[in-house]
This record gives sequence, structure tokens and C-alpha cells, in this order.
Amino acid sequence: MKNVTAMTSFKPLLAEKQEHLEAILEITFHQADVLERDDVDELLHSLDERQAHVDAINALEAVIPDRTLLVQDHEFVQMAIACNQLLERIQRQDCLNQQKASDRLVFLKRQTRRVSQGRRTARYDPVPTDAGAAYFDHRR
Repeated sequence: MKNVTAMTSFKPLLAEKQEHLEAILEITFHQADVLERDDVDELLHSLDERQAHVDAINALEAVIPDRTLLVQDHEFVQMAIACNQLLERIQRQDCLNQQKASDRLVFLKRQTRRVSQGRRTARYDPVPTDAGAAYFDHRR
């Protein structure tokens, strides 16, 4: 009887965890859109929002005790399976987002190199002068 009471008291916690996971999944898809638009401020905001959900899940995980007692309840097991499926979807989307971010960083590094190399070569080009004027090369 004690186990049944324990299982029913943890179902709302697992339902709350599932809600947080669904919110994280929505945020993860939103982050993919943000990466496409290169909106850094929105990306940072969504990361903060996501971290708040992760912290809430961690707090819920600390409250749920030994899960071996809880696996006897079919409804609890179904909720746990749904949470695991959400986690898998989040992980897949995170991998895609990380790849997009990595590709974007590589692109930005290439652009930065082109700009810095262009400055280096342009810095030492002689300035066109009027006829009869002397040009002093100040390179060292």
C-alpha cells in the first residue's frame, strides 16, 4: 500500500518533468531557426530559458527516489518512456543545431581570415603620389 501511495505522489512530478522536456524541445527547434537567422541575442536568450528548464528538471530528479519501486506501475512506466522519447528527440535536434553552429563558426573564421589578410596586404601598398613627389616606404 505504501508503494502505491509513493507511485501516485510521483506521477505529478513526472508529468511536470515531461512538460519541461516538451518546453526544451520547443526551445531547441526555436534555436535551429535562430541559428539560421544569425540572431545571437535571441540565441543567448533561448539558452538562458532552456537552462531554467534544465535546472527545474534537475530539481525534480533530486526529489524522485529509487525508481525500482516505481516501475511496477504501468502508467508511471509509460510516462517515463514518453520522457525518454522526448530526450531522444531533443538530443537529435541538439546534434543538428551543433552542426549548424559549427558550420557557421567555420564560415565566420574564413571570413575573418580573408578580412585580416586583406588588411595585411593593403597596409603595405604604396600610396599613389603626384608626379615629382618622393615616396618613403616605412616598412620595417
